[in-house]
Amino acid sequence: LARYLGQRLPSAEREWVSQWVALYNNPRQIEQYQGDRKSHPYRGRMLGQAVRRLAIRDGLEALQEWQRIKKLYDFDAQEITRTEHYIIRNLVREPAQVAYDFIRQVDMGEAGELAHAARMRSALLREDWPQLKAWFDDLPESMRREAKWRYWLARATEGTGDFDRAKALYAEVAQERSYYGFMAADQINADYHLDHIETPVDPLVMAQIANIDAVERARELFYLERWTDARREWIDATRDMNPAQLKAAAKIAEQKGWHDRAIFTLARTGYWDDLELRFPLVHSTLVDENAARNGIDKAWIFAVMRQESAFMHNARSHAGAMGLMQLMPATARAVSRDLKRKPPRRSQLLDPEINILLGSAYLRQMKSELADSSI
Repeated sequence: LARYLGQRLPSAEREWVSQWVALYNNPRQIEQYQGDRKSHPYRGRMLGQAVRRLAIRDGLEALQEWQRIKKLYDFDAQEITRTEHYIIRNLVREPAQVAYDFIRQVDMGEAGELAHAARMRSALLREDWPQLKAWFDDLPESMRREAKWRYWLARATEGTGDFDRAKALYAEVAQERSYYGFMAADQINADYHLDHIETPVDPLVMAQIANIDAVERARELFYLERWTDARREWIDATRDMNPAQLKAAAKIAEQKGWHDRAIFTLARTGYWDDLELRFPLVHSTLVDENAARNGIDKAWIFAVMRQESAFMHNARSHAGAMGLMQLMPATARAVSRDLKRKPPRRSQLLDPEINILLGSAYLRQMKSELADSSI
């Protein structure tokens, strides 16, 4: 489009359009730019964009080019800020000292959260705890409230030797039900705060939802194991429900053992405190047996089933993975051979007993291959 529109410009302007398009397509051409180039109102934006596109490919190379051309040309403050913050985001994993020196000297000003997060991660990479603590104070208020950064503040405080303050900070974060809340609890050997609260449902609303014809049809199709038809009917029945009605529908699905519909329906309401509905311990006997047989944590098996299929035993992915633990048929056959079992038919992978048996054995193999004793 730029090329097409550029045809309507005067010849002098068309030259600039051609340069801009060329830099856009190959940002490394910026290396050819020297200080004797003519001036243009859009030159700074053109060169800044080229540096930012180069940063996507190579943050350190982009930094070097930026430091060179910044001395040769005039850039307005907005372009400098935009480009330098973007470079920071692409230097997060760069261990070179020159990268960290640059990150530390950039004026963050009104930087967005991505630039602030990149700066914090660069300090984490180096375990530069004093710097991380200083940068925490510069974070936007919304980021300072996040459990993630409060946890790293506690870790940095511990790293600088202030153990009492660190313990207090860990204790604050540990009050939250989140990944970093659990990490903080581990640091001080505290219990996790799960804060389970059952979904509040009005019995009258629940009775009304249960009597909807489409809900009854979905329930009967589920009992008849006509899974696809049942899901379609359920989706149609709940499409226009308000949050209170969706909560009631989720509880109905849970009571009938239709866990995937319960999970997905409740998720539409944004109610996250009903942990028993969201993370049911389905097939617990099979899980306990196979976890013990393979010497792995049963929570790992539950987590795979929850993430991969939401406990939908007849789940099939577009890639061909099947069942509760989303086993690929080729993987299931390979594991079966290792176990000296007859390779299963594809349809058998939808059987919870076979799927969990082979899936758990595969997890044990992965644990052994990766030598990760922490799992």
